[in-house]
Amino acid sequence: MKNKGNFFKYMMSALGLIWLAALITIMIAIVMGYHKDILFLLGCFGIGGFFLMMFIGFLGTMLMRKQNPREEELEHEVFLQYQVLAEISPHKLKSRIQYLSYSGNIYLMVLVVTILMTIVGVVVIGVRTGRSMGGAGTFIVGLIMVLFIIFQTINLKTEFPEEMEITKHDYPELINLVKSVELVTGADQVDHIFAVEEANAAVWFVPTGVWGRGKNYMELGIPLLQILNEDEVTSILIHELSHIYHKDTRLSSKMMYNFVRWSRILMHAETKTNVAYFILVPFAVSYIHEMDIFMNLIQKKKEYLADQEAIAFTNTETFARAIAKIKMMELYIKESTLIQKLRSKPQPPENFYSLLYEDFIMEYESKKENWLLQIKKRISSQYDTHPSFSERMKAIGVEDFCFHLSFDPKNSNYKAEIDQLVQRKEKEWYDQMRNHWEELNSEYQSQVNLIKTYQPTQDKEINIEYGMALEEVGEIEKAFAVYQGILSKAFDYAPAYVRIGQIKLNNYDESGIEDLIKAINLDSDFIKPTLPIIENYLMENGMLKEKEELDDWAREKIILADNIQDELDHVMVTDQFKECNQGSDIYKKISSIIQEANKIKRAYLVIKKLQYREGEYYVIGITHKSTVTKKQKEQSYHELSEQISALEIPYFLLDLNENPTFLKPLSSINHSEIK
Repeated sequence: MKNKGNFFKYMMSALGLIWLAALITIMIAIVMGYHKDILFLLGCFGIGGFFLMMFIGFLGTMLMRKQNPREEELEHEVFLQYQVLAEISPHKLKSRIQYLSYSGNIYLMVLVVTILMTIVGVVVIGVRTGRSMGGAGTFIVGLIMVLFIIFQTINLKTEFPEEMEITKHDYPELINLVKSVELVTGADQVDHIFAVEEANAAVWFVPTGVWGRGKNYMELGIPLLQILNEDEVTSILIHELSHIYHKDTRLSSKMMYNFVRWSRILMHAETKTNVAYFILVPFAVSYIHEMDIFMNLIQKKKEYLADQEAIAFTNTETFARAIAKIKMMELYIKESTLIQKLRSKPQPPENFYSLLYEDFIMEYESKKENWLLQIKKRISSQYDTHPSFSERMKAIGVEDFCFHLSFDPKNSNYKAEIDQLVQRKEKEWYDQMRNHWEELNSEYQSQVNLIKTYQPTQDKEINIEYGMALEEVGEIEKAFAVYQGILSKAFDYAPAYVRIGQIKLNNYDESGIEDLIKAINLDSDFIKPTLPIIENYLMENGMLKEKEELDDWAREKIILADNIQDELDHVMVTDQFKECNQGSDIYKKISSIIQEANKIKRAYLVIKKLQYREGEYYVIGITHKSTVTKKQKEQSYHELSEQISALEIPYFLLDLNENPTFLKPLSSINHSEIK
């Protein structure tokens, strides 16, 4: 399979063939006078169509599990093809998105009808032949499970934020500002506005009925309202309402609904029967992948268009200042140690947002040049939904941002209203946090106690915990010295390199990348947690060339991490096994657990040879006594899993009654039988 999106096309082609065959079958039956046997014919067609879908699903599963070292490169090529299509023919791209949205529903509809016809076919054939339905009953249960998974996602409810609503009665100045922007832009009205804690603004659409009816919702961040004057807020409102005017929110809502729907189907189907897995999972993976590409593709283009609307109705400088302030506030929140300082207090502050704003203004005076330089450096990847600050400035004609930033609102009535809003939001924040503050404070105090009771030791893990406790209370330099001390005695200890690397990057010292690379090369467990940190730093600092130089290495590491995880998650008959050391503590402990399990008839213990990492991976195969019921087997399996997990070893527990093909490879290993 060239890419996951291709499977989606193959599946839709198969559906077309199935329905064409159905139509021809029905027409022939009517013309030939076989209408009395229509249930039999439809049932036979349903069974044939269903097994065709199962076969295609099985092929899709096999192809998805096959590792392709060029998969990321191929996906990148597909993305670029769609990107070109978006530039040359945006209407064709929109049609492609509409087709994708409808086809997911069509697939489910066809699947439901095919399953119902299959059930009819199985029953009719059983009645005609007079044979027992025992085996077919299990198959029908599997089909009903598929229907149950589908029907669970028919009516997905939108979860609304539990945030304070901004109403005209309480905040007439702010609501009038929104209404004036609605009139200027010609956008549909915003039905509900919420005050949130993020330093940003957003709009979205929620369908409430047929024929495209629904409601528009908006979020306005308290930090955003604190740092922007009313002209700057107006420019941001125009940007957001532009999304409503151009129907971006409706398209995004439809795409997100389908994305969530198929994500839930995937989540349920992956853990169910083989029937549900093969008939739903390959299509779901392909569909989600395709939808994800389109969601990433259209967003950035929409952002540029909304920016143009904002400067058309206000002016370039006002909008540029607003974006700069928001980006600086986001950077401040990312770097701020205010929460760390507040956690040491026995009670949460009653004026949190005021403290945040005051601390931001104090920091701004000394850091504004560095902050501006930092937000200018950032570049966005082609998969980002929003362009970077510099990319946005260039698009609106600002080659070098040098506008003066002021944080004084022009209108006293507007300021008074924002202050009132902040106070209400602070009360809400305080009421929420005081229920959890004791826990937050106790966590902080536990770190303080760990620091106070620390005794110098050669134990690397204790020293790492000590260093991380110092980081938690803001003693970064001391923590850095602790990690250096660890490496002076144990130069191959990966966790210390990770901590040092992150501290360096937080201080914009790019040599931290080398430390993180060392950690990854020393311990593959750090591949997936650490690679995003490196990539994010490179993008945030405009280091595109350096990122491209690391791309091939990073791709190899990700493939290695996937292979390691796959090796630990699955046991295959083709795996190589070896004898377990009978004198080891682990062997004795596992043998003891198995011997005490009175429902187990026979058990085998071997070690799986790992290809991609060092270490021992234990495989335990068990069979239950014939007198044990299905429910007792499940209980026994669960109890054994809990006991073996307590040993804190990597293992895989196999029920050989359900996986008989493993009996021969496990029993052929010397001294593998432990019961």
